[in-house]
Amino acid sequence: MFRKFALAAVVTLAFGSQALADPIYSTQLATFAPNDTPATNIAVVNGTPSGGELFTNNTTQTSVGTGGNIVTVGSNVLTSFSPSGGGAVPVLIGGRPVVAVFAINGQAQPGGVGGNFTANFTSGRLALYTIPTLAGYNQYNPTSWGATNATGTALSGTPIAVFDLGAKGAVGPGQGTGIFNLTAAQVNVSSFNSVAGADSQGNFVFLESTALNPVPGPGYMTVTSGVPVLPPAFLLGEGLAIRSDQAFDAAPNLSFINSSASAGFLALNTIANAFIGMNFATGFGGAAASDYNPAGNPGGGLPDSASSVGLTGAPIISQDTTTTTRVPEPTTLAVFGLMVGAGGLVYRRRSGTKVA
Repeated sequence: MFRKFALAAVVTLAFGSQALADPIYSTQLATFAPNDTPATNIAVVNGTPSGGELFTNNTTQTSVGTGGNIVTVGSNVLTSFSPSGGGAVPVLIGGRPVVAVFAINGQAQPGGVGGNFTANFTSGRLALYTIPTLAGYNQYNPTSWGATNATGTALSGTPIAVFDLGAKGAVGPGQGTGIFNLTAAQVNVSSFNSVAGADSQGNFVFLESTALNPVPGPGYMTVTSGVPVLPPAFLLGEGLAIRSDQAFDAAPNLSFINSSASAGFLALNTIANAFIGMNFATGFGGAAASDYNPAGNPGGGLPDSASSVGLTGAPIISQDTTTTTRVPEPTTLAVFGLMVGAGGLVYRRRSGTKVA
């Protein structure tokens, strides 16, 4: 992982201050370690198709199509890495499966026809945890995701890696996979449909958390292609572009979260508070908009829902194009060279620390 703060400071010295434009995200190849099987030249990260679950609560509205604040918490087991040359590498650390746990917050756009609407997300976090066995994972039970303790009242140990929702920006194929080719308007957006079994999809960008991965050392993911070595390229970070494929769950198992005192419900609030700074819901099944009430799921007139989900990701780098035409003066280039030579700022790596 890159020492982004240090690199940004050096580039600012060399090029002067300038407001950043929307970033451009380029899919690349990456190495993932520690993994039980060497995972190099990885182009795609695969989650279990429809094997995860996400719980979505509209905390300000009780009618479909009227907009409102959306909070979504979910998880998906990562199953395999796809190298650029083909094949599949299982995702295991010390023989333990890896689970992607996430919480995102945004605004639903009002005026949807027939219950269809789109939500734009502005904050979110995704963290990777290991669990003892795959048999112990239950997509409907948030305490089995590896992110919280058994009572759901606190986060568990240190995650493998932490990623925060990035700014909107176009995502295009680079030296890695071409499965993402998105405009900025298509990023951090998901479309929902209240009809039973209807498919929906979202595209998101998550970048390594600079606040939560500050310690120099090996990181879980390191982009190995398309990395600018010197200015004028301004590297903002590395992370994952993620496609979320969803389908409304016509009969979700809600037994693990069916009261505001249940461990699963407390876990949803614990994750949401730690990741996005707000509750998932104030209660279960109540009439208040802030309560999670999926009784109308699907199609019963309430915007709260449960959906199956599968994640597909690709390693990316984020680059700001406003600096690519700037030419530094010899003096600032000399300063840049001295700082890189003295500190090795560009290629130091970081390891993850705890989420909260």
